[in-house]
Amino acid sequence: MLNYTLKRIAAMVPILLAVSLLVFALIQLQPGNFVDDLKLSNPNMTVQEADNLRRAYGLDQPWYVQYGKWLGHAVQGDFGVSRKQYIPAATFVVQQRMGNTLLLGAGALTLSLLIGIPLGILSAVKQYSVLDYVTTFFAFVGFSLPVFWFGLMLLIVFSVNLKVLPAGGLSSANASPLVSTEATFDATGPVTKIEPASDGTRVTVEIYDADKGAAEDKVFTLPAGVKSDVQVGDYVSPGQPYGRSVTVASWLTYALDRLKYLVLPTVALAVIQIATWTRFMRAALLDVINQDYVRTARAKGLRESRVIYKHALRNALIPVITLIGLSLPGLVNGAVITETVFNYPGMGLALYQSILDKDYNPAMVILLLLALITLLANLLTDLAYALLSPRIRFS
Repeated sequence: MLNYTLKRIAAMVPILLAVSLLVFALIQLQPGNFVDDLKLSNPNMTVQEADNLRRAYGLDQPWYVQYGKWLGHAVQGDFGVSRKQYIPAATFVVQQRMGNTLLLGAGALTLSLLIGIPLGILSAVKQYSVLDYVTTFFAFVGFSLPVFWFGLMLLIVFSVNLKVLPAGGLSSANASPLVSTEATFDATGPVTKIEPASDGTRVTVEIYDADKGAAEDKVFTLPAGVKSDVQVGDYVSPGQPYGRSVTVASWLTYALDRLKYLVLPTVALAVIQIATWTRFMRAALLDVINQDYVRTARAKGLRESRVIYKHALRNALIPVITLIGLSLPGLVNGAVITETVFNYPGMGLALYQSILDKDYNPAMVILLLLALITLLANLLTDLAYALLSPRIRFS
């Protein structure tokens, strides 16, 4: 299996190159560029100034020449700078947006699996019962709900009318797991040096001694895990906290605050997935529940619960695992609409805004990440087959 895995990983490289070429070409098909938008928003910009900007950014060259230059920098880890964020595009996407989207997607996937899989099993075991009909009905309703409409309904009910959940965003203003430390400075002066040490972080403050008529350095040691709340050049005063740290209470408070903002987008993103898992799990289990080996297990006198969960469910989960693996990129793609409706600062909203603003570097990073997630999800799905079914081997 190790050789198979390494071969699959090696095969991802040419696929990602082909995807990057295709995505870059498609992005270039969008009419105009950011220089045209600047010219429209600034009537005082002359034609010469606009041409100079196009030459400076290489926009006057054919798209394949632009792609070659972008690829040359990308293989070195340089994916360009976001014009709107003024930081490297990879830093903006990976450090500021990817974690938020993965948290939202993981929450939606977990919620949908915890609800959809058991409902699908019950619906199959109780086939043609009232429970089966009710479950099937609501599954079709879930399939039919547009995400943007359902998200707006959730906002109207829970944010506008009931006012129990926030309408959008990531967290409350100034929310942070960091709280000020009890230890404080006992002197006045500028910070001249901040350096890591084996026992924490050392902050050097220049203190003027009136008796000596000269300045001297005083070192304050911040314990490990404490983040400095000052920078070089800042003036500190007696009673000012050394820094900030995370406590159990502050982390729980921050986590609960983040959770409030995750509830509505998670539910909106999970509804269609719940319907998918319910219907697919029901169909997969019904497909194997009347197989010969299941009837043989019943004939041996095994309890019905053991027949279902030990013999039938394991084989029924194989096609479900396929769908789970293939749905991982879909959760990120679907988050584009969900994050836009709830103004949730993730990769989906960043992709939407970067395309509107013609800020193509973040869009390229996000789309390549989606391609990589798709390839990795397919690989993990294939490897999961061997764990679920002893009949499948990759040697």
